[in-house]
Amino acid sequence: MNTRLILYPFTRYFMIKNLLLTFLILIGGYTQSMAQEDPTVEVLGRASSFAVLSSTTVTNTGTTVIYGNLGTLPVNALQDNGLLIVSKKEIGTVTAAQAMEDATGVYTSIAAKSVDFSHLRMPSVLLPGVHQINGDANLNDVLQGTITFDGRGDVNAKFYVIVKGDLKNSLPVGGIASVRVNTTNGAEAKNIYWIVENNVNLTGVSLFEGSVLAKGNINLAEGVYLNGRIISLEGRINLNANLIYLPNVIYTDLNVKKEAEGGSYTVGANIRYTITVTNAGPGTATGVVITENFPQGGLEFVTYTTAKGTFGMDADGKYRWHVGDLQNGEVAVITVVFKLLVAGEINNQVTIDPNPNNPDPEPNDNNDEDPVVVCAVPTLDITPSTSYCGITPTDITFTVTEVAGATYDFTVLPTGWSLVSQSNNTAVIRVAAPGTLQVKVTDRCNTVYTVTEQLVLPTKPAPPTIQGAATVCANSTDNTYTVTGYGAGVTYLWTPVGDVRIVGEATGSSVQVSAGTNGGSLTLVVSNSCLSSNVATKAIGITATPATPASVTGQAVVCAGTTQTYRTDAVAGATSYTWNLPTGWAVVPGTPANEREIQVTVGFAGGNISVAANGVCESSAASAPLSITVNSKPAKPVIEGVASACNGQTITLTAREVAGITDYDWTTPAGWAVVSGGDHFRSVTLRVGAAAGTVTLAVVNACGTGDEIAEVAVSPLGGPDAPTVSGTTEVCENTQALTYSVASPVEDITYTWAVTGGISLVQGASTGTSVKVNAGTTGGTITVTASNGCSSTASQPLQVNVSTPPAILGQITDNSNVCDGLVYTIDPVQSATSYAWRVTAGFTIVSGQGTNTITVKADNATARFGTVSVTAINGPCSSTTAATAPMDASLVEGQLNLPKAFSPNGDGKNDTWFISNLEKFPVNEVTIFNRWGSEVYKKTGYQNDWMGKGLEQGTYFYKVRVTVCGGIVKEFTGYVTLFR
Repeated sequence: MNTRLILYPFTRYFMIKNLLLTFLILIGGYTQSMAQEDPTVEVLGRASSFAVLSSTTVTNTGTTVIYGNLGTLPVNALQDNGLLIVSKKEIGTVTAAQAMEDATGVYTSIAAKSVDFSHLRMPSVLLPGVHQINGDANLNDVLQGTITFDGRGDVNAKFYVIVKGDLKNSLPVGGIASVRVNTTNGAEAKNIYWIVENNVNLTGVSLFEGSVLAKGNINLAEGVYLNGRIISLEGRINLNANLIYLPNVIYTDLNVKKEAEGGSYTVGANIRYTITVTNAGPGTATGVVITENFPQGGLEFVTYTTAKGTFGMDADGKYRWHVGDLQNGEVAVITVVFKLLVAGEINNQVTIDPNPNNPDPEPNDNNDEDPVVVCAVPTLDITPSTSYCGITPTDITFTVTEVAGATYDFTVLPTGWSLVSQSNNTAVIRVAAPGTLQVKVTDRCNTVYTVTEQLVLPTKPAPPTIQGAATVCANSTDNTYTVTGYGAGVTYLWTPVGDVRIVGEATGSSVQVSAGTNGGSLTLVVSNSCLSSNVATKAIGITATPATPASVTGQAVVCAGTTQTYRTDAVAGATSYTWNLPTGWAVVPGTPANEREIQVTVGFAGGNISVAANGVCESSAASAPLSITVNSKPAKPVIEGVASACNGQTITLTAREVAGITDYDWTTPAGWAVVSGGDHFRSVTLRVGAAAGTVTLAVVNACGTGDEIAEVAVSPLGGPDAPTVSGTTEVCENTQALTYSVASPVEDITYTWAVTGGISLVQGASTGTSVKVNAGTTGGTITVTASNGCSSTASQPLQVNVSTPPAILGQITDNSNVCDGLVYTIDPVQSATSYAWRVTAGFTIVSGQGTNTITVKADNATARFGTVSVTAINGPCSSTTAATAPMDASLVEGQLNLPKAFSPNGDGKNDTWFISNLEKFPVNEVTIFNRWGSEVYKKTGYQNDWMGKGLEQGTYFYKVRVTVCGGIVKEFTGYVTLFR
């Protein structure tokens, strides 16, 4: 519950005694529950709970009641010469020093604020904002000593009064300095701050409101009431029978308790905590929240039970109990269950979250914890340092698995045993006979566990049986020998004898052995902690490498693709044989490839055959090789000779000579008679028959007839096909050395040329596949005749037409303009069928090529001048000379340049207002205005001739209208300066 005490000014000083009685009653319940200031004054921080705070000394005279804390920075700095009633004293404490630190920060912050109202004297009405009094602020200067703070309806309105001198109310002569500070329209004392650079002196029966922060001394005369606080940053405070109370004090006093459910705690079990929060009042605590700060990884939330509020994880990952509001004296309880995850001390703390609405004078009871110890169920074992071998007495060290915080009881011993010494979980025990040791382990949760260890007399290990090969390969290294049937607690001792060695460790249940060339043995003894077995021995023999086979027998000269048998004599100790065959040879499928006799299919290449004998361990060297020569069937023969002749003549065909050929088999077409040679001969002579056919040949060598036969087509010769003349049919008169050719000429054909009309053969050129001719002034024909010795055939005559060159060209006309671009024309030429135009680099023909008129463009801005030329074309002829003309790109430039100034002074320079390129737009109009807008010159079809006649020197304005291409009118405006 928030309680605000409203005090009104009294007009008689003696009434303070009644007020003191009232405040003594209130403070009786307030002394232990004084809270911080209303949260709206949170800017004061730790200084908000102080009604009086001095950096040096506080003195008191008379009965003074302070409704709030009183503090000084030095120890023993309070001088009470009367009766001082105060809620709490902080004399030379850390709390007082921290409060002064916050108060100094507030003073500095407010003093640096921008001033809203500046006054030479103290005003009677102050509005929200920052007020500065430039000098002393005398409260008696205002009318009737009444000062009003007007909040303008805003309960949160802030008032800052910065006094650049003293704050005082001077006692008038013969009167009482009675000053009253009023708050109206929402203004409240908690929002009023007085920032005083020097001293504060308040006298008379006065009611003063607001927090006063001064650098100098503060003096309150008898009868001064204060609803606020006084803080001296650098001076002392003097009190005299005053009443001081903090504005809008809140009464809350929260505390929290946490208790763990009794009993022992083990990992995996649940633990129940009871959390109790109490508000000692006397006001209501609002929005109470308590945070569970349990260790992550140590506890896992399970569930909760409460009759007030809710419990769960917030967005920041922390678990909180949102209790809500607590009335004066109200108690709320929650039980929270967690699962214990780890062993050790678990420290689970709860904290009341800070809340400016619930300031607490005793923050030390706003958190609590109840540490518990968690134990894990141990896995226990007893480890003796040695085995008992029947020798008595024997001292053996026993070690029990260590458990943190546990105690160990080794006192329960078998008969005849005795405890020699003990250190925590290790004990030395004197053993007299076999028996069972029992040890009790008590963990720090007082749980008792029992573990036992039985001590027996070991027996002699049985004789071992070594398992492994009796015979190994010479110089081998991967021979393993093992022994089985023994449990834990035994040792093995292996010993090599002879030409064998143990590779690596020799104390396990198996060993790796390397063998030399002479063999040897292994011995093994198995021992437990007390006794050893009899010695076991394993003899190791050596397997020899087979001898090298003596030789390979079989055919040394063979034909490719045949099947052959090769063999070698048997070798003692050989388990198989490895044959090395020439490249391309293969073992016949289905026959063993590792026997001493094999069947193979002969490849096409010869080579050596050898064989090696394979033993159990190694293979012998290869035998002496048998050199093999491989012969193949003959390749496809090649027939050479002329395959055609005139009917009735003879032709001879011959097989190209190849070594090793033993026979020839010829076939000839029907109607072709063999004149000589033929079968069994390398060549055959035939008389040409009437029809075409094919001659074939097969050849034979020692390996048989070749798989491929040769063929050649033979035919009787007839007359040649009619040839075709290839060459141009349109030529210009008197053209020399024109070339004409036979299209697709044939070998062994003779070609003879003939011409008619105005076409003549070049001297000495009448035969061959091509010919050169000269053209006259008239056309003619060209014919070629093909002959092959049997008959002749003439081509169709090729008609050659002769044309006359066009007449001489006239002049090129330049029709270039801004609208059409660069345009050039030549007058039509009689007999011309087209025109060939050329332009210099930097220009491109846009259109008109082939006609008598072209349009040209400049490729870039740097192309200014060039040359255009043209020739007339008549079929294959062109005019003997070309017409040329210059090109000027500036002729098509249309950018107007309107000068900003000219000087018509008769010196021949800039005497007229010259607009560049205007002559290209003859349809134009120029109008000139003076500075007042009056027209002083106007001309249609301006010719760059205005000289400002009759006008004074100065600046004039122009408007130029130009009709450009397509009838479009453009207007230009600006100014021009005329200089005389």
